[in-house]
Amino acid sequence: MIKRHRSYLDMGDSVILYPDDYLNDIEGERLEEMCDDFLKKGFKKIVIDFSETDLINSIGVSILIGIIERIRESNGALAFAGLK
Repeated sequence: MIKRHRSYLDMGDSVILYPDDYLNDIEGERLEEMCDDFLKKGFKKIVIDFSETDLINSIGVSILIGIIERIRESNGALAFAGLK
């Protein structure tokens, strides 16, 4: 069953996350927490859709690297979409 929420789309066995327009420390931490929550719930496939994201600062990039490592440790799969 597909469930659409403000910042994510639950696709059953995978989830699509939609970060806000500026991925900095605050939004990055929020995204990181969402990824952790979905991994704990058993999701193994995560897509981060950046179509609404205009800027990612260095802290945001650092947080993305942490997300990549966490998903890799969980034997999950990560994809980026909507990159500009």
